[in-house]
This record gives sequence, C-alpha cells and structure tokens, in this order.
Amino acid sequence: MFSPGGSRLPKRWVLVLLCFTSFRCATGSGEQSTAILPKSQEFNWKSAIVGPIQIFSFRSYLLTQIVGSLWADKIGGKLVLGFGVMGWSWL
Repeated sequence: MFSPGGSRLPKRWVLVLLCFTSFRCATGSGEQSTAILPKSQEFNWKSAIVGPIQIFSFRSYLLTQIVGSLWADKIGGKLVLGFGVMGWSWL
C-alpha cells in the first residue's frame, strides 16, 4: 500500500488501519440491535415484526463470519478484511 507521498507503508500499519476500519464498521451491527427499540416505537412495530428483524440481523452476521473464515483460509485474512471493509463501506 502506498501513501500519497509515494513512500511505502509498513505492513503492520496497513494491518492496523484495516483492523481499525473494520472495528468502526462492526460497531454498526451493535447499533442495529440498540436502535430497533426506538424505531419500533416510532413506526408502531409490534414484536412480531421486531423479532424477525433481529433474527435476520443475527443470522446474516453469523453467516458472514462462517463464509469469511472459509474465504480467509483460501485467500488470506488481510484480503478478506480489506474486501469486508470496502463492502461494508459501500453499503
């Protein structure tokens, strides 16, 4: 990875930046479970709607963990982390 000045960043700093960015992205999933309660009151959602939303959120998180770990075994953790950060930022 190159910086704008043209000098090469050490690998450990690239990894630190990727981990920091992924941590910032991961806080969004924690915020979803907290934000669902005020949103359910705002839109008058019943628990029959809130429950499936929370279950879907958990299952999709679990699925990405499994798929990501299998993918990391094949192509390497740094690439998976980089693609994950880019994908989360794109969404």
